[in-house]
Amino acid sequence: MNTIVAFGFVLAAATTAFTAQDLLGTAKDQYAAAAYEDALATLTRVEQASPDVARQVEQYRVFCLFALGRTAEAETSAEAFMRTHPLDRLDDASPRIEAMFLAVRKRLLPSLIRAEYRTARSALDEKNFPKGEPHLIQARKMLAAAQEAGAWDEALADLGVLVDGFIELGRGAARPAPAEAPRQPSPPMVSARQVDSRPHAEAPAPPAIYSTGDEGVVPPVTDATAPFGPSAFPLRARTWRLHQFAGPIHSDRKML
Repeated sequence: MNTIVAFGFVLAAATTAFTAQDLLGTAKDQYAAAAYEDALATLTRVEQASPDVARQVEQYRVFCLFALGRTAEAETSAEAFMRTHPLDRLDDASPRIEAMFLAVRKRLLPSLIRAEYRTARSALDEKNFPKGEPHLIQARKMLAAAQEAGAWDEALADLGVLVDGFIELGRGAARPAPAEAPRQPSPPMVSARQVDSRPHAEAPAPPAIYSTGDEGVVPPVTDATAPFGPSAFPLRARTWRLHQFAGPIHSDRKML
């Protein structure tokens, strides 16, 4: 039983959507045939339409009112459309309707931008950037549309700086902090005793001193025939040696 009821609801919704699409198609045909009153009446019958169908219904209602010369009502309907779809482009609009929509957009966008910014700031004041970011992005897009429509002034330029700043600030705060590198353990403290614990080279042994009594030691041999005494050296050599140690030799001194 529940399955049958659920299927009935799905079928009813599909039939309603199909009917809304059919009614929109009929209204477009009537508008193309210049039957503006009939098209307006057909659009009034559309209910429970999908978002895309509802958007087109609002547009064609404005088209019909403008074509009938009901300019004030057309502008009011255009403002209502602009408040819910501030960035939408018109489908199949005549140049006169395009100009009317542009005038409404130029007049309305500054207040819509400020309202969007206030909504974003309210979320930011609550420190809820994920909630405020979509409104900041929408405000940025609307600022670009206002500049394109010729609705730009210094106040909107300053507001654009704030919007960009809050977006960058919020995204920077949302980025995860870089992970800290693992701390390296400190090297163990080494005492002076540990540093000097390396093996040292042993001091060389003192040279051995031998005497004639040691085994294998031969005493030096003296040559008795070698000349010794003053006569063994020439006179000139003796004179030079004496001059070196006793000073100049005078002629009155006799060399021994």
